[in-house]
Amino acid sequence: MEISRNERTKRGIEDKVVGQSLLKKYQSDVESFDVDEVRLLAEQGDLKAQFQLGDAFWQGFGVEINYEKAFYWLNKAAQGNYLDALTSLALMYEFGQFVEKDEKRASELYFDASQQGSDWALAQLADMYIDGRGVRKDMPYGLGLLNQLAQGEYHEALLYLGEFYDDGRDGAPNYEKAAEYYERSRAAGSNIAATHLAFLKYYEHLGPVDIEDVIVLFEENLPDRTSRAALGLGHIYFDGVDAPRDYEKALEYYELAASWGSRYAYLRIGSMFEGGHGVAQNYAKAAEYYQSAIKSGYAVASADIAYLYERGFGFEEDLLKAKELYETANGVGSSFAAFRLGLLYYYGSGVEPDYPKALGYFLSAARDGNDAAYPYLGLTYHYGYGVTPDPFEARYWYERAIKAGSDFVKIDLAFLLEDGLGGSLDLQRAEQLYKDASSEDPDALYHLARIADAADTEGKQTSKHLTAYLEAAKKGSNRAKLKLAVVYIYGEGELRNLKKAESLLLELAEANWTDAYVYLGVLNDEMIYDRKGTQQEAVKWLSKAADNGNRFAAERLALKYKNGYQVEASKTKFVH
Repeated sequence: MEISRNERTKRGIEDKVVGQSLLKKYQSDVESFDVDEVRLLAEQGDLKAQFQLGDAFWQGFGVEINYEKAFYWLNKAAQGNYLDALTSLALMYEFGQFVEKDEKRASELYFDASQQGSDWALAQLADMYIDGRGVRKDMPYGLGLLNQLAQGEYHEALLYLGEFYDDGRDGAPNYEKAAEYYERSRAAGSNIAATHLAFLKYYEHLGPVDIEDVIVLFEENLPDRTSRAALGLGHIYFDGVDAPRDYEKALEYYELAASWGSRYAYLRIGSMFEGGHGVAQNYAKAAEYYQSAIKSGYAVASADIAYLYERGFGFEEDLLKAKELYETANGVGSSFAAFRLGLLYYYGSGVEPDYPKALGYFLSAARDGNDAAYPYLGLTYHYGYGVTPDPFEARYWYERAIKAGSDFVKIDLAFLLEDGLGGSLDLQRAEQLYKDASSEDPDALYHLARIADAADTEGKQTSKHLTAYLEAAKKGSNRAKLKLAVVYIYGEGELRNLKKAESLLLELAEANWTDAYVYLGVLNDEMIYDRKGTQQEAVKWLSKAADNGNRFAAERLALKYKNGYQVEASKTKFVH
């Protein structure tokens, strides 16, 4: 029997056996050197030795990674204008590794290095001009420098041109063009271009995934200690989408990436311990890895520790500490931190509720691509939380939220579509959204019943509508319970059933529904005559509704007090 390509791929991957620890295998390939001898030369002022020692502490060559010592020795060598030290120090400043991030200082160091003939430094500087990082933004000038270097097939310039089109920095991404530059960079000797190409293919930017090809590309860069290659392989085995999930392999590759200086790898390992993926769940261990990421200069990881404090995972719940850590991470661009800060102010968790602040954080998170903020932006603009209600903005964010998988706002979008707010009226799509949401939200069933009921202007299918309301109520819809209570209060003939109405309203009162308080007040005031104390009950329920801001209840209560508890029965049904 012919085996499908996918099955052959999976079997091939399962047959791959790593004979020894990846860490041991690739770390053993690193050229060793006498650290003591190099240290002695460095202390005597040898610039090359100073660079080698700094680089060793930075990359973990023969010693444990120590960014403080790395910076010390690289800075000494850079003061002597040693080329490789200039570029390494520039990287530290550019990415804020151990030192405070300073892109202007980084650009100055790249310029100094380029004046000594470093094409690599010139390529970095060109990339900074494209984005305006540390220098004036001048995309044509930056691209001109890269294209000039690319004419000589310089691999770093080709790589950056690939990234330019990969990221879509001049508009929409052009993955085919990016792949062309990555292939040229790879052929020119880049030790990371294969990894860039692998990611393009893994995320299906160049068509269906050929996972064997992707793995080969990632493995091509492993001997060069390319941390992103190890990360990519970790992602493959962690995701388990195109290859069999193997948390043990994923962890091994993430550890390999961390040992090669990847700060993000610490975050991935921490998340494995936090979620118990292939390891025993251990929040303390997760926090250790997050701290390692922070120590290495990846302050974004503060958000992950903040989440542990917020939820009380491994620590005593401390919302103030969580807020402080989220603010730290938000300060360095964490969209997750911005989103969580938005939630704290939205719900008033550990802080005073502040909808305008929440809105600001949600917008910040959304601008950075955090789709978890989209539904909250929709709700904020729809219901006017801290802003003037704006149905157009609400519809925009609801649509983006649903496209990103946030189904819980489908009903809210349906409200706007049903009433034609923020755009054209679209009852057909509103009904479809209610249907889509009905398996998860019983209120959607209520809205479907309500629409069908409203369309039955002649009342020919009253029994069918009642059954639909009952089904929605049975599944937990409080809106349906309220509707049934109203039917039982004001219905005619067999539909009128005050006992059933009171039972449903008492159930809703337990859930603190203000409308239920109002109806219980009216019920006791006007309709229940076969027991004592109904007037006191009416006052009790109307008072609870008035305390919650219900104007009808407040006016009726005032009238009762004015007339000594006696009021005439209302001749029309009230609507709230």
